[in-house]
Amino acid sequence: MDYLRPHCTQILLHDGWGFLARRCEEWGVAHKRLPLNRLWKWPVGFVLLAHELRRFRPDIVVTHGQWVAPLGALAARAAGPSRLVHTAHFCAFHTDWDFYRVVRNRLCELIPCRCADRVITLSPSTTYQYLLRHLTSPERIVCIPSGVDLGALPSAEKLAALRRQHGWDMNLCHVVSVGRLDQSTKHVEWLLKAWRLVQDAGARARLWIVGSGPDEGALQRTAADLDLGATCRFLGAQPNGIDYLAAADIVAMTSLFEAQGMVPIEAMACGRPVVANHVDGVRDSFSDGFEGFLVPPFDVGGFAERLLTLIRSPELRRKMGEAGRISARRFDHRVLLERRLSLYQSLLSCRS
Repeated sequence: MDYLRPHCTQILLHDGWGFLARRCEEWGVAHKRLPLNRLWKWPVGFVLLAHELRRFRPDIVVTHGQWVAPLGALAARAAGPSRLVHTAHFCAFHTDWDFYRVVRNRLCELIPCRCADRVITLSPSTTYQYLLRHLTSPERIVCIPSGVDLGALPSAEKLAALRRQHGWDMNLCHVVSVGRLDQSTKHVEWLLKAWRLVQDAGARARLWIVGSGPDEGALQRTAADLDLGATCRFLGAQPNGIDYLAAADIVAMTSLFEAQGMVPIEAMACGRPVVANHVDGVRDSFSDGFEGFLVPPFDVGGFAERLLTLIRSPELRRKMGEAGRISARRFDHRVLLERRLSLYQSLLSCRS
């Protein structure tokens, strides 16, 4: 939002006072809260959303999020002739675990895709899945990943202070996992089981888990059952996860799927090697054996083996970290935001 301000007037219509709303306050971007955060509020929310869009008469409406996006897309089409761009941040079809979710997820994906003039995906994996499922047509879809501000990475002084704060022993190798603690998608329990094998191998290393979520307590109990107390700590939610990625020696990620693997991208930008699951979204972020290692999901033993390879080889960590810094340049947020801006301008020029 901040980068686009010189090029256009922005208005954010949202359903709460979360991260984006706070950023709007900081950057002086106009925003308005609407009753969209509960299904039973949607009838009123739809009317108010369509009213606001008629009042603002935007040239382009951009929808985000699979749960509110269908409502936003229908409201935009009801409100007038605005161009509509849908951004697929979370692929709902990855949670097609029962009949109800299959129907719900299909509608949540299909409505904004069919209403949109363009659909932005964040990775080639998502592009493939959207085309495979006939959610949109090839001429409407464009892959523009989210980026990292390569000029605003944490300083060496900040990282040294963070390590001192948590008492990190610099004679040990520190592995960090950053993300939501949700076993249905992030599967940190795989990492804990792999860490048991790492610990049994006598590695001089520590595991730091940054994040919170509905399964935080269950994961802490799993760590206790695996007797990881001496080498594993949960740090809870932290305001800047990238600081912990930069402070790490190795970054670990055990997601079952992602729309885009941002943790590996941020880790690479900080020059840190990554061990992650070879799954949608994540495998598009880096190459196995170059900036880190990709391991098949569920392969706890293979994950532990790759961690041990990096723990035991500072030179390999350095080599992969440097390769990651180079690869991260393709995710420079300014270049990617220019691509978004060009897309918006092309849509407007087609209308005129």
